Amino acid sequence: MSDERIAEKSAILALAGIVLLNEPLLTLFVSSSTAPVLVGVPPLYLYIFGVWGAVILAQYLIVRASPPAPEDGTEATPGNPQQPRPDLAHEETP
Repeated sequence: MSDERIAEKSAILALAGIVLLNEPLLTLFVSSSTAPVLVGVPPLYLYIFGVWGAVILAQYLIVRASPPAPEDGTEATPGNPQQPRPDLAHEETP
């Protein structure tokens, strides 16, 4: 998976997290005196922490699906599979 694809997926995930944690959806879970409480925790808190945990897990899975960076100072590009990176190039001194 390319860096651009990872960035796109991360941006979409961030926007989804913002939408899911926005006030109109949060008002669906506002506790009233008759709202059911699960395991002593109000539904609003369960929703907020559930969405938060799901976003973190999804971002972890996106990053984990990306290929590891090579350790030898090369950068894989579509045109040149092993192009040396200028910031990691070793210059020999006399």
